[in-house]
Amino acid sequence: MITVIDSPCGRGKTTYAIKYINERPTDNFVYITPFLKEVERVIEQTNKRFVQPANVGNGKYESLVNLFNNNKDIVSTHSLFSKCSQSVAENIKMGHYTLILDEVMSVVEVLNLKKSDIPTMLDAELVRIDEKTNKLIWLKDDYDGAYNEIKERCENNNIYVVSGVAIIWTFPVEIFEAFDNVIICTYMFDYQLQKYYYDMYSVEYTKKSIVDGELVDYIEQKDNLDKLHILENNKINHVGDGKYDLSKSWYERHKGNLKVLQNNIYNYVHNFSPTLSCSKVKSKDVIWTTFKDYKTKLSGKGYANAFIPCNSRATNEYMNSFVVVYPINIFVNPIVKQFFTNNGVEIDEDNYALSELIQFIYRSRIRQNEHIFCYIPSLRMRSLLYNYIMP
Repeated sequence: MITVIDSPCGRGKTTYAIKYINERPTDNFVYITPFLKEVERVIEQTNKRFVQPANVGNGKYESLVNLFNNNKDIVSTHSLFSKCSQSVAENIKMGHYTLILDEVMSVVEVLNLKKSDIPTMLDAELVRIDEKTNKLIWLKDDYDGAYNEIKERCENNNIYVVSGVAIIWTFPVEIFEAFDNVIICTYMFDYQLQKYYYDMYSVEYTKKSIVDGELVDYIEQKDNLDKLHILENNKINHVGDGKYDLSKSWYERHKGNLKVLQNNIYNYVHNFSPTLSCSKVKSKDVIWTTFKDYKTKLSGKGYANAFIPCNSRATNEYMNSFVVVYPINIFVNPIVKQFFTNNGVEIDEDNYALSELIQFIYRSRIRQNEHIFCYIPSLRMRSLLYNYIMP
């Protein structure tokens, strides 16, 4: 059974999950979270003897597998759990585990290949493409060479070819199905890729919410968004007026405009964002982001050290920040979008972008019902946010 607890940050999802664990001392649990700091919190606040995979022998993944084999209560990170192969599913099933997943995980990934790699593997008769499913099937068991990683992933039966030139990896759905129970703590699940992944594999789930610390039937919650103050200034917002302006492809094509965007961010942080006092805004008051390859291009005095990745989730580290800079325009990777379309699942791209923006905003002190000040130069992203707050 899969339960999605869908509530905003600050509603007590993690507190509920810890309480759930403590009330079931004889059950086996796996707790997966994005950050090592949260791993320590789980260990400290639960009455279970949670064990972290150790970096010994052949590494943490082998340690994780051994912990499953020995029915240990496990706490670890998304990055390690995502390495689970289909072969682990039977051990999970035998251990009658409950999975607590703090935030959705990356269940779909575009593998980094050259355009020539698929034709090369086909010509060498290393692989074939299943005509019905577009799965990449490995043919030579005794192969040892440059495509060993592809071979290993193909053996898990979860590699797909898109448009003949790209390869998609999906997390083995058998892993989720092997748990007795799965609890996912997140917000706006309906627009996240894990939801579309579940739809593709016909995985059933139930949505719930947290109200006053208790689990209830799902209700839409828009906590504290009336505390948002979004800059409307034609001069420094103009850089994002077009529908695709500030998208990842825009960054790639308009590198000459990045200096303008950097100046706009600096101008906002130092001149437009309210200080709420007589002192200047400090780096600790700010969170900002961009696509990772462009961080150094947009960094500036007074906010450079306040950068966090645009997909940051499940962290309380920035909960006192009140200046939010979000100079990007989010679209689903076109290969990922095509992959889901090929499998009969259509992605709501606008609401996907909105959910990414709101998750980032909730890193700030708005989660504590305090006012925050935002620079969101993309007209598309601002409009999506306004329409959500005031439909």
